[in-house]
Amino acid sequence: MSVGAKDILIRELKDSLNEQRELNKTLQSALNISNIQVQELTVQVKLLNEQIDYMKRKLFGSSREKMEQQTDGQLSFNLSDEADETIEELPAAEEEIVVKKHTRKKKVTFAEKTKNLPVEIREITLPEEEQICSICGTHLEVIGKETVRKELEYIPATLKVVEYVSVHYGCPKCKTDEEKPNIIHAPVPPALLRSYASPSIVAWVIYSKYVNGMPLYRQEKDWLQYGFELSRATMANWVIECTDKYLRVLYEFYHRLLLSREFAMADESPIQVLKEEGREATAKSYMWLFRSGEDDTPPIVLYKYASTRRGDVAKEFLKGFNGYLMADGYTGYNKVQDIKRCCCFAHIRRYFFDAIPKGKNRDISCPAVQGVEYCVISCLHMKDILKKKVIHTNR
Repeated sequence: MSVGAKDILIRELKDSLNEQRELNKTLQSALNISNIQVQELTVQVKLLNEQIDYMKRKLFGSSREKMEQQTDGQLSFNLSDEADETIEELPAAEEEIVVKKHTRKKKVTFAEKTKNLPVEIREITLPEEEQICSICGTHLEVIGKETVRKELEYIPATLKVVEYVSVHYGCPKCKTDEEKPNIIHAPVPPALLRSYASPSIVAWVIYSKYVNGMPLYRQEKDWLQYGFELSRATMANWVIECTDKYLRVLYEFYHRLLLSREFAMADESPIQVLKEEGREATAKSYMWLFRSGEDDTPPIVLYKYASTRRGDVAKEFLKGFNGYLMADGYTGYNKVQDIKRCCCFAHIRRYFFDAIPKGKNRDISCPAVQGVEYCVISCLHMKDILKKKVIHTNR
């Protein structure tokens, strides 16, 4: 082969080698991009799986923020009973089997349940004609009694009309005096309202609606079964009038008592009010809740309705309160003056609890589990401090 042909062949081989190198660089770059895309997709899939698990827990899981199992060596997450907040001991050897301790609720007997109820004894006797000995014809005598069984009997409510009749008295000696007859009327107890409503019937209407959650239209049907037609409008007027005349004074008293406390909590929940004057039925209103702190003093719980969520509502309601106020992160509470705002561990714990990956409830190395335990232990520590402070103050 001539020199010129060799040179041409070498140049062609070099060009082909350079092309292969460029192709390799292109392929390597494409591979790097693909790897980056795979990593991004892997992270995205993991994130989507976590979101799916989170939505499943929200839709189908338990609403209680309770761990399925207790982490070894840590305090219990169950805050409902401080007696159960014990620390589990670690196993001494791998061969030993640790059985999880559990407590059983003591069964309450029928006698304990009915100890405060009146007892009616019904003695079952033989008819007079059967109290004759079938052998000799002698009259039988009682030699003993035996309690066979006990039953719980329900006595339905009944209605009756009470007429207050004032008795009039007159002096027989003075009645002859036409100018000064002495007549005395027996004083009648004042009526609850200017109506036939008695304290017992109004108290039952309020109790049924606000304690048992029975609307007035359902109570209306119950009164028909008792034999009396009582409209829901009449019951509503009773509730409103008694609230303005009697309960408002009690509410204001507890309001002043709450403002004198050292700890308070607040929150607001949206509600919908129908046929509210000047507002549409779809407009959002709010029910504000204010209550005393968990300091072993008698609890005070007060509700305040407002058509808005503005912080001025809390500012006006808590005017004169100078203690610690615990609430969520809503900035409207910043308008309340002369208070010390505290964060709510329940709201903080909820985010940590939702961030726990599936199957990692016992993994103490998981930051979310550590966050939940920190909130729980901190709450218990703060609660103990408040108790000691209240005891010291009372002394």
